[in-house]
Amino acid sequence: MFQIARATGDDVRGAHDLFVRSLYADEPLIAANGPHVLPECSDGVASAVIAQGRSIVARDTSGDVVGCALVDEPPQAFPYIYTHDEADVKFQHMFEHMEDMSDVHNVAPDAIEIRYLAVDKAWRGRGIAQAIVEASMEAARQGGFRWFKMYTTSYFSNLLMIKMKWKRLYSLSYKEYVSEFKSDIKIPAEPHTHCNLYIYDLMSEEPN
Repeated sequence: MFQIARATGDDVRGAHDLFVRSLYADEPLIAANGPHVLPECSDGVASAVIAQGRSIVARDTSGDVVGCALVDEPPQAFPYIYTHDEADVKFQHMFEHMEDMSDVHNVAPDAIEIRYLAVDKAWRGRGIAQAIVEASMEAARQGGFRWFKMYTTSYFSNLLMIKMKWKRLYSLSYKEYVSEFKSDIKIPAEPHTHCNLYIYDLMSEEPN
């Protein structure tokens, strides 16, 4: 059994620890590139973003965080991707390129964003990821936001967005990006070949 709830300051440590064991270790882009020196809890994205009050967690019966969607409203509370160091710049450039090519700022202005989505390894396959995304969407809708966006860096998160009928605005081939821009990003292992940018119109009554 798990409970879906709005994340509070008490969940920062649990969310950070979840990312360390289940996102930094497994997410394909990070697995291929790092960060190899993980940020401290007080300096990480969970601490910065949960304070906004938009993020969602899944807790087990003991109250431990087993899933989390970090939801960042514009302007971003954590402008980096993973860390505060120079190694992060290559990731920033890639996502900025996707923003420019997709014209997302005009297509989905002032979009709220799921920055990180993670589920504990032992709890996967139980619908937690979809449940926390759905709860995030409802919270954003109640907060008056129209547009939601999310980058999917893995094959599996891409499948989730397709299942939930989000609109794919742009798809970037890691291999083609690295070749064209001579980026030092290391290409993730298959089947994780693309980074996709999805958006969702929260005010639409029709599937996106």
